Amino acid sequence: TDKEKEGKQFHEDVLYPLDAGEIVLRFHIQYMNEIKNSLNEKNIWENKIRFVKSDESSEMLSVKMKLIGDGERKSIVILCSNISGNINFEEKLKETESKLNSILSGSHELICSTNLSGKIEFANSEFTKVLGYSNEEILETNLLDLIDPDFISAKQLYFNKLLDEFNNAEIPLLKSSDKITFVSAKFVTVRDSEGKAKYHNAIFLNKTEQ
Repeated sequence: TDKEKEGKQFHEDVLYPLDAGEIVLRFHIQYMNEIKNSLNEKNIWENKIRFVKSDESSEMLSVKMKLIGDGERKSIVILCSNISGNINFEEKLKETESKLNSILSGSHELICSTNLSGKIEFANSEFTKVLGYSNEEILETNLLDLIDPDFISAKQLYFNKLLDEFNNAEIPLLKSSDKITFVSAKFVTVRDSEGKAKYHNAIFLNKTEQ
């Protein structure tokens, strides 16, 4: 299989001419004792180990050891799987999330995400700062509850109508002080691969301060 080929290439490039027993012997004695204790207690040990290649790059392996046999005939079966691709993907995902959080926290726009019913599930720091609510208060609120009641009454507004008819329109939001701030609204519906709506993003540009 491809994974077997990948493992063979890794063995020839990094471990040859060492066998598994010689590699294990190169573990730090304290670390080796931890492995032995785990094998004696549970008959199994597993962990992730980074091996440095001859060109000083590295590969991450998932290593599993199992104790088999009885008495003096005990043996250790070692299974190694190259998980470098998974680790790299996770690291890139964390880096992307970090960049996204940095953008959201540094934005001058009021940004929030709601479920399909309009309940707010995320709000950036500018959103809570401008409207004067705590993050806890915002996350217990429906987006419609932050719109001026007179505006809702006059427009006979409900959530789906807000999304459909007031995209790129100016709407009045209520601050915690009961004062009103006017914002330009942009709504984006996030959908799954089959086109089914998952949640909504709302982006508001504060017009009152312009």
